[in-house]
Parts: sequence; structure tokens; C-alpha cells
Amino acid sequence: RLAVGFTNAVYYIKRPLDFSTNPEWIKIGGATATPSGFSGTVSCMAWSANGDILYVGTENGSIFRFSNIHLIEDQFNGCLDTAGPTNVVTTCTRIYAGSRYVTSIDCDPNDADNVAFSLGSYSQTQYVFVTSSASTDPVTSGAGTFVNKTGSGATGLWSQGGVPVYAVCYDKYDSGRLLIGSEHGIYETSNVTAGTPVWTYAGSAEMGTVATDMIRQQRWDSWHVPNAGCFYAGTHGRGAWRDESSWQMPTS
Repeated sequence: RLAVGFTNAVYYIKRPLDFSTNPEWIKIGGATATPSGFSGTVSCMAWSANGDILYVGTENGSIFRFSNIHLIEDQFNGCLDTAGPTNVVTTCTRIYAGSRYVTSIDCDPNDADNVAFSLGSYSQTQYVFVTSSASTDPVTSGAGTFVNKTGSGATGLWSQGGVPVYAVCYDKYDSGRLLIGSEHGIYETSNVTAGTPVWTYAGSAEMGTVATDMIRQQRWDSWHVPNAGCFYAGTHGRGAWRDESSWQMPTS
């Protein structure tokens, strides 16, 4: 499944790697979506592990949840452009409403309820938010159930000088662990569910405290791929990096 975000619209396609057929793009997000109309310019997206939920962040500071995507069969029951909101099987719900650019969002591959996102901008005190009920949260006009996990003082991200956070990534093999990419490099916490998580630098001396724009983990299990659990980071001006600290030994 593949989703593409635009301004005031989200489109979805089934079997994007099947090149033997013509693609059928289905508009699942727009002004007529229920219960929340989708608006804003998409800045980031994250799927639940089973592909049934799509979480979408926007440049104007909102988080939307698109549910029941597995029920989409065709344009008639999935597309806002042709069927109208009374026939659409997916549901769009705004579960966070803020004002700052949402730079990244990730869904815990072990639990679709656990969602984390990051925010941009300088000289702020709140950059990382987490919830444990994302798949069921109702419509909100504020923060909803999301809780600030930026921390404070020497163990918090704020100690880095109030710099943007560009990426968030759960560890499939340790759901309490969250990695973030910031203007000052990669940081991690071993317990993001703590009231005030302790954040520590997780980059290497060679990589340095360089702006890290993206973090992804290889989440296929070890019997499928040789690099299961490895993290990959993209930086601003220092190339791409691989971290094997979460590498999973293949099993026979």
C-alpha cells in the first residue's frame, strides 16, 4: 500500500508494485472526510504495521488518523471524489491540533496505539510528543492524549538549546526505546513512557552532532533480511549512516 500527501488531500493506491495493471488512485482525505475534514499540507506520514491505519502530520500542526483502510475495495467505497462521504468506508479523525510544523511521525510497529511525532522551530521547549491511544482517540481541537516527552535540564532535549527535531523512530525490538534526529544529532531514550524521559546522545564520534533529517529501521524479521533491526539515518551534509546496535541475529 502506498499513500501520497498533497495540500488538502491524501491519495492511496493498492498494490503499487504491480506493474501489470494501471494504478487506481483513491482520494481518502479531503474536505468532506468524516468525522474530520482533512486540511493542510502533508509533511509526514506513518502506517500501522498491518496497513489498516495511516497517521498524517501537516505543516500547520495537525495530526490526522485514517482508519479502516483495509476495507477499501475500489473508487466507489473509497474515493471522496466519486462516492461522497456517505459511501466512504475510511474515517478521517484529527487527533492533534497545534500550530507548529510536524516534521516526523512514527507508529510503534508492535502497537498501533503508540504514536510519536516531532516538531520544528527554534527556541521552543516542546519538541517530542507521544500517545498510547492513537488508534481510538476521538476528534480534538487541542493536544488530545498526546503528552510532551521533551524533558528538561541536563537529561532533556531542551538542554540542546531549543533546536528543531526532524525525525522520530521507534525500536521494533524495544517499544520503550525512541530515537530522534535533531539539529544537533541523534538522541535516544530507553523509556519514552516515563514521565520525564532521559535523553542521551546516540550518534558516533565520526558522525558528530550533525543535523539528522530522517531515521528509519529495517523492520523485516531476521529470517527475511540480513540487516533486521538496523537503523539508518540521513543527515544534512554528512551523508547516510547505519547503526547496528539493534541488529537481530538471524535464527535457523
